[in-house]
Amino acid sequence: MLEPPSRPPRWLAAAVLVYALLMAAFGNGAARPLEAHEAFVARSATEMLRRDDWILPYFNGEPRLQKPPLNYWGAIAAHELVGAPQAETVSENQARAPSALGGVLMVLLTMLLARTLGFRPLAAALSGALLASSTAFLDWSHNAQPEMLYAALCTLELLGFAQAWVAAREGRSTLPGCLLAWTGAGLAVLAKGPLLPGFLLAGATLASWLARDARPRPRRNLRPLLGLTLVLAFVLPWVALVVHREPQAPEFWRSQMFDRTGGVHSAWWQPLKFFYVTALAKLAAPWSLLAFAGLIWGWRTRSNERLHARWLAWVFVVPLVVLGFSARPKGYYLLPALAPLFVLMAETACVAFDTLREQSPRWVRNVLRVHAGVAFAAAAALFLYLLLRPSAFGARPLTDGLGALLAIVAAGAAVDALRHTSSQPRRTAIGAGLALAALMLGASVAAVDPRSARYEDALMAQQVGERAPHDLPLYLLSGNAQVLTYYADRCVEQVTPEQLAEHLATVPDAFVLATPDEIRSTGLDGEVVLEGKSDDDTFVLLDIEPRRER
Repeated sequence: MLEPPSRPPRWLAAAVLVYALLMAAFGNGAARPLEAHEAFVARSATEMLRRDDWILPYFNGEPRLQKPPLNYWGAIAAHELVGAPQAETVSENQARAPSALGGVLMVLLTMLLARTLGFRPLAAALSGALLASSTAFLDWSHNAQPEMLYAALCTLELLGFAQAWVAAREGRSTLPGCLLAWTGAGLAVLAKGPLLPGFLLAGATLASWLARDARPRPRRNLRPLLGLTLVLAFVLPWVALVVHREPQAPEFWRSQMFDRTGGVHSAWWQPLKFFYVTALAKLAAPWSLLAFAGLIWGWRTRSNERLHARWLAWVFVVPLVVLGFSARPKGYYLLPALAPLFVLMAETACVAFDTLREQSPRWVRNVLRVHAGVAFAAAAALFLYLLLRPSAFGARPLTDGLGALLAIVAAGAAVDALRHTSSQPRRTAIGAGLALAALMLGASVAAVDPRSARYEDALMAQQVGERAPHDLPLYLLSGNAQVLTYYADRCVEQVTPEQLAEHLATVPDAFVLATPDEIRSTGLDGEVVLEGKSDDDTFVLLDIEPRRER
């Protein structure tokens, strides 16, 4: 297919996986407290564990139907695997373990996708390296939400459909590929829902149909009856058990899938806002320009050998367009469709380096002869730049001009070094390895910088849990109820001033967490037992019945 003149080292793919694992593991512990959406996962897993109920997720003592259970199951499994007591809360590391492992799995599956479609081994390894050093990976492998696990399982679906498509073109059975694809789709539905697996299925179907020489036969190539059976086998038992206990669940899920994401209420001009084009640039940083170049290359190439590139381009573009109709777009919705794009990016980079070496002036070729030194120097400069640049969590140093330039020079020189290991194996391997290590470590330091207000939120919540007895109600007028519920390790009721007055009229023995302004405006009277900061505001914990014997 697309074999290069020389093969890269055998250990290259394994090294990319090790780097991905190190990056995903770094900064996922208690030193980086959970934010509000992550607290949903950790607390729901904790409550399921304590109830010994693996079917119906609970949060704050109430059923939580917003998400399927696979991510919760993963967090519970991580908790059980380390032998933690059942009464102990699911920790930050345990809650983020499915995302971290999902990120590494997505890197592996992306490299396998490239090889399945016949791309050169170096491009396959580079696709994993680009993904593992992208903002998308760094952000979401360090987040307890199910997005990265969802993306990995959707990538498994795409890998299966790619195998089936290649098998159909070569006259082989598509059954193994379809089994893999529909298994990935079923697990993805259990991780978050059916929308993105459905969009990717539509993309793969259209891409296969447009490849005229593949003689597409949807019933044979995609095996929809087998797919429906497999997906239902994964999903239907859990759905049936939940509906038996919560009859309103189907209507709630319908609302979640369509009303919250726009559905039929979206206007035709919604895609013209180009929200997901901007989101793509952020997710692919610092390789954003390479991402758009990869899409153009996949579209413009015309030779039969590059048919697979066009297949990948269509598979990515269909979800990109369909998601554009969402009335409430979220950038991370695009995560499950990124694997085809990163394969295109890697092959585009390899083609560009080939062209550069063959057609560049002599002084450029002379620079490339010292590729190992260039790679190490650029990556070291990037690492120091990221390490010394003051930044709070949420900043994106890699999207800055200098950071992006250093990253591209370092990665480019490292890739070129790996292509010349036959002539100078030790020097180039060491230089390239150090370059990639510094590049990825620097990106990781930038992505997981823990200095943020989330420290104050977690500390305040822990202190509230210590000061407010768990056998008394705790009311919250404003603030981060999710983080408070998790770190205080207790149920919290968020109320309006009117609701609070009604509650206190019947149960006056309670605690209230509110800002000083809210306390003055509601006329609350009690003993201040704690004062601290959360959500960039000052909060006071008020004991409404201070005369109670403690």
